[in-house]
Amino acid sequence: PGVGLLLDRTGALGGGAPSVDALAHRLFGRKYRTLNLWRKQRVKLLQRREWKWENHHGLGRVYSTLCTRMLEPGDIEGPCFFCFSLLNLKTFRNAMTIPKPKTENYKFLNKEYRNESLAQISARSLGIEDLI
Repeated sequence: PGVGLLLDRTGALGGGAPSVDALAHRLFGRKYRTLNLWRKQRVKLLQRREWKWENHHGLGRVYSTLCTRMLEPGDIEGPCFFCFSLLNLKTFRNAMTIPKPKTENYKFLNKEYRNESLAQISARSLGIEDLI
């Protein structure tokens, strides 16, 4: 239920990395909001490289960024060691327990987690593109 709740709640493609503010301070000694666009992009790329897990919404799965895609001998459907070890990460456990917001509060979703390209494709495929 935790992974299902996580994937149903967030549009983020991954997680477990330090915050953009922490990374901006590490790279540039400044707060993220004070950086120019080029530096913000560098911080976001670094954050993505430091993800501990990737969310695969379409598959209903979360994989470790270290996933070997190899199962233990005799294990047919279980996770690899690294995917299973996500359960030991405090940041992952915390992410799985954040409650799903009320529907009316999704309009406040961080724009960083909205994939506008996929939203447009989905809207076209549903025939509701003119409504967006």
